Amino acid sequence: MATEFTKFPELPLELQRKIWRFCAMEDRVMEFDCPDNEVGITKCVMKLTSHANAQQPAYSLVCHEARDAALKDGGHLWNLHKLWKAKGFEQKPDWEKDSCLLRNPWFNPGKDILHLNWTPDHADCWDLSDDGSPHRTLIAYAKIARGGSFMAPLVHRFYKTLSADLPLNYQWFLAEPWIHQMVSNFPLIEQMNGFKVCLTVMIIHATAKQVVDAQLFGRSAAPVQLVDTSDRETIRRMYELWLTAFLDDAKLKDPEPEERFEEMILTPDDFEARVCKWHEGYECNWLWYKWSQKYRHGTLNSIDSPGDVWIGPDRSPIALPNMGPHPRARWVRGQELNRAHSWVQSILDEMPRFHPVIMFRFCEAKCHTRVRAPYDQFH
Repeated sequence: MATEFTKFPELPLELQRKIWRFCAMEDRVMEFDCPDNEVGITKCVMKLTSHANAQQPAYSLVCHEARDAALKDGGHLWNLHKLWKAKGFEQKPDWEKDSCLLRNPWFNPGKDILHLNWTPDHADCWDLSDDGSPHRTLIAYAKIARGGSFMAPLVHRFYKTLSADLPLNYQWFLAEPWIHQMVSNFPLIEQMNGFKVCLTVMIIHATAKQVVDAQLFGRSAAPVQLVDTSDRETIRRMYELWLTAFLDDAKLKDPEPEERFEEMILTPDDFEARVCKWHEGYECNWLWYKWSQKYRHGTLNSIDSPGDVWIGPDRSPIALPNMGPHPRARWVRGQELNRAHSWVQSILDEMPRFHPVIMFRFCEAKCHTRVRAPYDQFH
């Protein structure tokens, strides 16, 4: 089959532009910000991938017609904001001074999914105001794009089972979700129904040629991908790319993804069960948010049999005051929601629904061979 179209330059310019527009990638991920290495557990300098992902598409640099085609549908975010502001769109694509913000990423509203890497831990680490500005920005721009995506800790952390060797009080402390970090975000979360929620981040270090040969990451043009947790075929292909990259040189092999890939590939049912467990945790957080609202407004008695909303023994003396009529910062692992209760059913029926995904990131740098990347020392 022919791989060249030698007559293309002879076509009318307008037809050339229309053809170039087909080069824009579907469901490309546009990040507002970089993941924060200070609160992560990876040696990868994730800013490198974010900056590569934010660049103007390579095809737009080929010729005038290709550039015209790219600019017809997209552009750099702040340039587009200036145009939209003149038409009444006021939301600025930034928030309080945040070192992780990408300054002017490329954005194609008709093709892109907008992703927010911001987490409560990031805000705490850098003493940023948790006033909801990042979420409002995501919500506003997702409405003019192909949807939005955010990190799971905004609603419930994607925990793996904690080691039984840890002291019980330490297990309890790590396992308990910090509701007070999330309740302030939940009113905005209600506006994010249908968004993708990123449960975990997998980084694959490989060469551009290996990625092109694997036909992943848009043949290296889209180094950030969101993959459904149930998409076993794509997860398997990502695993094979990681497994075969630098197979002949152990020093260049990145070992970080191995344990999580083993769970996804060797015991996929266990992984899907953990995804379901995460969703149950999110349901509990959401119910606790609605329950605590009732408590603050003094309307718990408006619930039929409010004492039956939560079931199960309370095995944590630390949290005894936090249940029943005195909710505070946490809900208790010993208590579970009563799905047979009519009020619980109504709350769960109306809660926002999200599509759980895994973020895969392709990085060409040999981050894992360094103790600490110089690029990241001044994060």
